[in-house]
Amino acid sequence: NQYVNSSAIGRYADYLTRELVPFVDREFRTLASRDHRGCFGKSSGGYGAMLHGMKYASTWGAIADHSGDAYFDFVYWHDWPNTLNELAKYRARRQKPGRYDAPRAAKAAGRGLDDGRV
Repeated sequence: NQYVNSSAIGRYADYLTRELVPFVDREFRTLASRDHRGCFGKSSGGYGAMLHGMKYASTWGAIADHSGDAYFDFVYWHDWPNTLNELAKYRARRQKPGRYDAPRAAKAAGRGLDDGRV
């Protein structure tokens, strides 16, 4: 996780800055100001720490980035179509509309077969 707000993982940056930091300051004996608070991370977390240092400077007084994976979206973008094509080979068959046969699906699941409802 990169500590960011995202449609994929939710509003993680908001959670950290609006909920978690105030909770920690309220529940523990902290020096509750940005001057005494830091954000750090490694790899994707390092990217998040850099981002938080820039976007949420009122929350974080210091950041540490260990091997942050900045620019990662540009590194892999050319492989994305091939990845999707490969994953499509293993996709479960689409279910036809209509009645769902639960006993039949349970028997198939007992044999280790996926019924495609994921």
